[in-house]
Amino acid sequence: MAIILDILLLGLCGFLVIYPYFTNPEKHDLKTNSLKEKLLKDKETIFKTLSEIEFDYHMGKIAQADYEELKNRYMREAGIVLKAYNEFLNSNDKKFKEKSDYTTIEKDIEKEIEEELKKLRNKKRRG
Repeated sequence: MAIILDILLLGLCGFLVIYPYFTNPEKHDLKTNSLKEKLLKDKETIFKTLSEIEFDYHMGKIAQADYEELKNRYMREAGIVLKAYNEFLNSNDKKFKEKSDYTTIEKDIEKEIEEELKKLRNKKRRG
């Protein structure tokens, strides 16, 4: 009896280890993994990271050279993400308007992104 139980447990463990290799991760949660949501999540992550870098620099935790390097790297990433987001919106503008998905929330997000970019550009010019 113990041998059969051991064989079943071993089979279950083997199945659990091998199962992810035979599934397609892109099929899961297609709604939550849309390009728009990914770009918005990336934007949020990048701006949060920029904020943390700024905070750490002003607290004296990061040297100026490291701060400048990190800030420039994340600014470039933010530019890429925002450009991709704008291209996505422009290419699908008609679809959004027809489906009424292009809401005031998305317009507010665009304004927020533009304002953040202006602030970051002004800080870069000053310092």
